[in-house]
Amino acid sequence: MDFEKKYHLTQFPGETLQVMWTRGYRSIEVYYQGKLLLKHENSGTLQKGVSYSTTELGTIVLKLSEKPVVLDVIVDGYHCVNNVSHPAKQLKGASAYFWIIAVFAVIASVIEGIYLGDSLTIGTITTIINGITVTLYFIAAVFTGKSRPWAFYLGFSVFCFWTLLGLLTVFSGSIVFLIAYIVRLVILYFLITNIKYAVGVTKHRKFADGTGIYNEGLLDGKI
Repeated sequence: MDFEKKYHLTQFPGETLQVMWTRGYRSIEVYYQGKLLLKHENSGTLQKGVSYSTTELGTIVLKLSEKPVVLDVIVDGYHCVNNVSHPAKQLKGASAYFWIIAVFAVIASVIEGIYLGDSLTIGTITTIINGITVTLYFIAAVFTGKSRPWAFYLGFSVFCFWTLLGLLTVFSGSIVFLIAYIVRLVILYFLITNIKYAVGVTKHRKFADGTGIYNEGLLDGKI
């Protein structure tokens, strides 16, 4: 075998799988506690993933991640902690959407504030609402970047609320509103595709340590 790597088991903190493979993943061997669990010989099937049933750990899935292309190991439905495609790492990427949303929300708030500047009461109320909304987006961006599912749900809920509210104005005949709403739908689509990562993080974090935090160092790549 040309390469070797230890995969940290989510369900059993402190325990690892020892995985060895040849160049190009043509041949893979998986060991647990010094015992050979399985051997895989066909690298072409790793893109979609291959499953093996074991007595010791249940179902083990071998699958290549997308970027970078490396081998991930999923044990009985749980990603090994140092998998490249671990839901916690994937969820961090969703923070970029909230940063973008927050920046556009700030710009829109400034424009709206100028437009309503002549009406003190309406302008003040609108500014307060916009300020709260922008703050929530920034909170969502910061803590989603720390792989916090609640932050993703917070940002997603706020964005959905204003998107649905936009249904009342998108048919006003203004091309600006129409374009803005189309952009919102595109962003909403990408947010929806990331829900699975928030769900996955919640699922994995039930294996928490005494502090209620699950292997934060490992998830941050500090192994």
